Amino acid sequence: MKITTNKNDEASQILYSCLSEGNGVFASPDRYKYQCWTRDLALAVAPLLLEMGETVIVRTHLKNLSEKQCENGQIPILFLSDEVAWRSKKVSERGQNSFMVVRYDKGRLWNLTPGTKDSEILYVIAMYEYAIATGDLSLIDEYGDRIKLAMKYVEVHNLNDSGLAVGADWRDTMEVFLSDKALLSNNVLLAQAYNLMGEKEKAEKQRRMIMMYFWKNKNFTDYIPGGNRPDPLGIALGILCEAVPREVYPHALRLLHSVDSDFGVTIKCIHNPYTDGEEEVFERTKGIVVWPFVVGFSVMALHKMGYYDEAQALFQKMENLDGFYEWYDPTTGKGWGAKEQLWSASLYLRAKMCIS
Repeated sequence: MKITTNKNDEASQILYSCLSEGNGVFASPDRYKYQCWTRDLALAVAPLLLEMGETVIVRTHLKNLSEKQCENGQIPILFLSDEVAWRSKKVSERGQNSFMVVRYDKGRLWNLTPGTKDSEILYVIAMYEYAIATGDLSLIDEYGDRIKLAMKYVEVHNLNDSGLAVGADWRDTMEVFLSDKALLSNNVLLAQAYNLMGEKEKAEKQRRMIMMYFWKNKNFTDYIPGGNRPDPLGIALGILCEAVPREVYPHALRLLHSVDSDFGVTIKCIHNPYTDGEEEVFERTKGIVVWPFVVGFSVMALHKMGYYDEAQALFQKMENLDGFYEWYDPTTGKGWGAKEQLWSASLYLRAKMCIS
């Protein structure tokens, strides 16, 4: 398949424009400038940067994040590279009473959406993935106690009586609705964190529980209780992290097909619209839209399962999207949200590298 060089160059340009020396990685060069998000780095961007040999910025981001850990083990959802510049920019764009500015002024920006519970897990994963990719164990040596403290926080505060991780994932705009639910995505990531820490028994137990609770009637549920619609990201992560057995691969393929559209796999993620146009899309689609970073993970999962033609076909849909917006209308393909979203660009590059 022919890869469009210009799109590749555009994605690379977005990536490098988000690297802030001495600070970390921004979520986008414009809308999310100065914002160094834990989730975006650990889930989407760090694996790409490590593969490209851009290790210093990953180490910098992780070191800064480690230093900002709370005494109880909580990891910030994000931190700012320049607080004055960020606040001035945000006030000029959204006003003095915007959600993020209010949280910042109250000293709570670090825990922007308390219902999301993935920061500690992703921090652990990123710290170990950095060490494995680079052979540099200095962060593990220096912050080993903080890594353990982050995991202890998860085990004490975020697990239910069954041992499942509870709380929202990347869908922070649904944090209230998902705050009391166990999600496939977060439980897969917890199993992966245990695995990287060398906690093999805990990892295996988590994998068993994933199949016990989320695999019903040959379908993976997004969250429990409820959540019958498949979550393509949770399924893809389950495959990529080897948290689900090979026997479910044909069903995973079927489930990914069931949520596909002309512009990529869809996921339900509802948030407050910025514009009338966004509001119209959400009303029409009920919030079921295309997030290209989820499409990218799905491409890599299809490839890992050996469904190479399907992976190529899904990647072509990414190729055909206009730019690297946060999300797209599954009917028209029009992009919305941040125009140059880093994890959209990163997963395009990762998916391309995977299938090439």
